[in-house]
Amino acid sequence: MADERSDDSVRVSVRVNADVATTFRLFTEKTDAWWKRGPRYRMAGSSHGTLHLEPFVKGRLFESFDVAGVTRVVRIGRVRTWEPPARLVFEWRAVHSAPDEVTEVEVTFAPNDDATRVTLTHRGWNELGAGHPARQTLDPISAFWSELLGSLAALAV
Repeated sequence: MADERSDDSVRVSVRVNADVATTFRLFTEKTDAWWKRGPRYRMAGSSHGTLHLEPFVKGRLFESFDVAGVTRVVRIGRVRTWEPPARLVFEWRAVHSAPDEVTEVEVTFAPNDDATRVTLTHRGWNELGAGHPARQTLDPISAFWSELLGSLAALAV
């Protein structure tokens, strides 16, 4: 696992023991299986929600969960670029963000010997206002993505 930070972005990469196409499918089709549960990882703060990624440009990344028999949906972002199996870009809306306050997550999938190198770059933090809670430090963002990509890598074992 490797990570880099700048004023405006975080980059994390991990080696996944699967080919590129399989790794892309794991990331996009099994999102709920590798995305950790609990308030640190889930927008709705629930351990019972299900994460979904709709596989097309303008598709939603969202969490759905039931509250007293009613399904609630919390949208995290929308897919901006869909290029299977090499690249995916989606917008990201933090919990404390207004609807127009979004950052961008780019994920690339590249061959790495008999495995896949997944590199995730989360950028656009400077676009949020200086007082925005998500801009206080990018260290937790880097740790967040490192933990999630580690979970993706473990799923492929």
